[in-house]
Amino acid sequence: MWIVQEVVLAREILIGLGDKFFPWKYLESIAETVALSTRMQQMEQMDSTRSTINAHTEWMALVEQRSQWRKKVDNTVTLKSLMSLIQQFSRQRCTNVRDKVIGLLGLASADVTHLADYSLPLEDFFSAVCQHVFAESSMTIEASQ
Repeated sequence: MWIVQEVVLAREILIGLGDKFFPWKYLESIAETVALSTRMQQMEQMDSTRSTINAHTEWMALVEQRSQWRKKVDNTVTLKSLMSLIQQFSRQRCTNVRDKVIGLLGLASADVTHLADYSLPLEDFFSAVCQHVFAESSMTIEASQ
């Protein structure tokens, strides 16, 4: 899970393949092509593309998040809520289940560093996360009314 934050926040990324290295923008181009291809397939065959979309979701989410973060650095994109980040990267694997949240804290729109507490019992940790998410949702609902 920590790879998400590392990839999104890195200034520059080179992807190694054997003895060759490629800039991250090549992966972005591939992701855009795959997304377009997937949308075209979806139009052609609505039922059979679900597995294709799911197969690409994890790495495409990472590419999309990095792209959005890079735009944010240029002050053009709003950061995501902790809940939307958790949903977007929920399929990522990690050894410690707390890392499904803690690995994303640096990308969240609010200051949530207080949630990075490995000393809390698991139930208390997720209770604190839920309290934050509910409070964040409440603020979003109030702001939209």
